[in-house]
Amino acid sequence: LATGESRVLGKRVEVDGRRKDGTEFPVEIRIEEARLGKERFFAAAVRDVSERKQWEEALRDSEGSFRLLFAGNPQPMWVHDIETLKFLEVNEAAISRYGYSRDEFMRMRITDIRPEEEVPRLKEYLDRDFSPLHRAAGTWKHRRKDGSIIDVEIIRHDMEFAGRKARL
Repeated sequence: LATGESRVLGKRVEVDGRRKDGTEFPVEIRIEEARLGKERFFAAAVRDVSERKQWEEALRDSEGSFRLLFAGNPQPMWVHDIETLKFLEVNEAAISRYGYSRDEFMRMRITDIRPEEEVPRLKEYLDRDFSPLHRAAGTWKHRRKDGSIIDVEIIRHDMEFAGRKARL
């Protein structure tokens, strides 16, 4: 009040609340100032954010597990956008096996690693309506950065990734 400055007015601030029994829990508080003539009033809205904090922690754990299983997997893996076919994520094994850098992969589509003669078969395959339980995509030919062709067996899994319909 003395300086007229505030680090909390009009902002959401997370602090620990204390229940009647003394236990602490996370709350979000927002304080607003109101004036009525020369009188100043302050109103605070306090919200228990325990559930949100639990969800955030579960999400962090889930993302950590995904990173561990994905990034550290010795098999080449990637996630691509179902609609655009662009790579959304790629693991180190794919970078090593295919010879493209991560940045190169992120500028490419899954059709870019297919020999030209395989692209029509791929598009036909992608246009099919599969049951959600369908996982095996069969044997395909892929082209590495050096131009060499390799035979690969694909297992796919539909998922949501970064808010998009994607395929692992």
